[in-house]
Amino acid sequence: MAHITQIWIFPIKSCRGISLQKTSVEARGLAWDRRWVLADEHGVFLTQRTLRSLGDFQPRLDVQGIWVNYLPTGEEVLIPWQPETKDHVSIQIWEDHVECFRVNAKLDDWFSEKLGQKVGLFFQPEESIRLIEPDYQVTGKEHTSLSDGYPILLVSEASIEKISLEAGQRMDVLRFRPNIVVGGLEPFEEDQIQTFTLGDAVLACVKPCARCVLTTVDPVTLEVGPEPLKSLAHYRKKGHKILVGQNTLVKGEGIIQVGDRLERV
Repeated sequence: MAHITQIWIFPIKSCRGISLQKTSVEARGLAWDRRWVLADEHGVFLTQRTLRSLGDFQPRLDVQGIWVNYLPTGEEVLIPWQPETKDHVSIQIWEDHVECFRVNAKLDDWFSEKLGQKVGLFFQPEESIRLIEPDYQVTGKEHTSLSDGYPILLVSEASIEKISLEAGQRMDVLRFRPNIVVGGLEPFEEDQIQTFTLGDAVLACVKPCARCVLTTVDPVTLEVGPEPLKSLAHYRKKGHKILVGQNTLVKGEGIIQVGDRLERV
């Protein structure tokens, strides 16, 4: 029986993730997933695709907010749950411009020092609605956080095992930055799933996820190699895109936890 084996959120876009046993599914995705982003002086988001050192920041949840550990030195800083300024900035995420608030100047300085360039930390408030691509709308109101484009990313354990086998080395699932990892499926069986339930939530897979060079970055060491893209190109390429995992919409909010069964609707 297909079931959840892992739940992940990535509060700060392109930084490290947090493993959870239970969380709430909201219209724009899992609670607190990709709600903060680091951006350059021009308001363009930063990503490990070009700045691997973003992988040096490890967040953890706390009642006060999100603590971020800078792994090379062990220094920590607290991000409050809500921004402390009214500095309203339009942040560019790919082709979208998302209205966000600067968190505070102290955090800008801290992240700028660690990254060696001037950056700002921004938060997407509830009132900032970022619609998904029109072609994949169902009601016309589906929206997302500061993700690459969709509320939730789902991948199966079997797919990662198949990818590891073909690559000739273990591929950590975090190379694919999933929100939900599902056991009990065949390799790439998630491609065939449409609407389904997990716990109280109702979700729908609507589009395979096109993969980039970020998958070639080891999520622990941050070292780069040719895999898994090199081997995936032989059996998961469609047109000019390599596809792994499913971009997923939220049709019904609810609570999910590890062990919940995936029931197709």
